[in-house]
Amino acid sequence: MKVFLNYIILFPQLLQNLLNNFPQNTWVIIVARALMLIQLVSIFPLIMYIMRSQFLQIFASAPERMRYYDCIRHTVNIFLGFCCVIIAIKVSFISVVIRYVGAFTGAAIIFVAPCVCHWVYLRKEAGGIFKAGWNPVVFAVEIAVVAVGIGNFLVQFTK
Repeated sequence: MKVFLNYIILFPQLLQNLLNNFPQNTWVIIVARALMLIQLVSIFPLIMYIMRSQFLQIFASAPERMRYYDCIRHTVNIFLGFCCVIIAIKVSFISVVIRYVGAFTGAAIIFVAPCVCHWVYLRKEAGGIFKAGWNPVVFAVEIAVVAVGIGNFLVQFTK
């Protein structure tokens, strides 16, 4: 409880980068900064791979488009790289980008995806969401979970 109250009291004094709240010349902070740099440098190619594979799944998976696969792949790579450069130019604080990306992926992966997967399963197995196997209480809870996830994402834009 004391930590929570200290956070509320000191919130205006806290910096966006958590590591800037500590002394700059200690070896622990230097190691933490180096590890954060490694994390950010290694996570970017992974996110690009996921985005690229999803775009290619949508736009290049049809058999009639397979002969244009290389062209579509290069176009997607250039487009995603261009988007990343524009965001890097327009948004000067990395903490803002991390906050928005974290809120979006958290909403998508933790809140929305499990509920949507359950709805797709019900649709395929029972012939529809509102047919046999449908429980209105579970459906209401899933709608509430999706609403909380989307609400958490939207709250990030009010700060």
